[in-house]
Amino acid sequence: MISPLVARYLPGDPQQVAGGEGLPVKRSEEIVEILEAYDLTGSYRAAAELAGCDHHTVARYV
Repeated sequence: MISPLVARYLPGDPQQVAGGEGLPVKRSEEIVEILEAYDLTGSYRAAAELAGCDHHTVARYV
């Protein structure tokens, strides 16, 4: 079963683009990894470390 956080950012979701310009920020696989890391840890910084990105990126997707 897919987490509700993950389901929000699967392909086709308008929130998957930066600034409304239509440019993808992260691949859907990367977004899923970020959201799963956040679900696991409950912390932006810990999730960022697991996903290999900045904690601000985690916050943007959560």
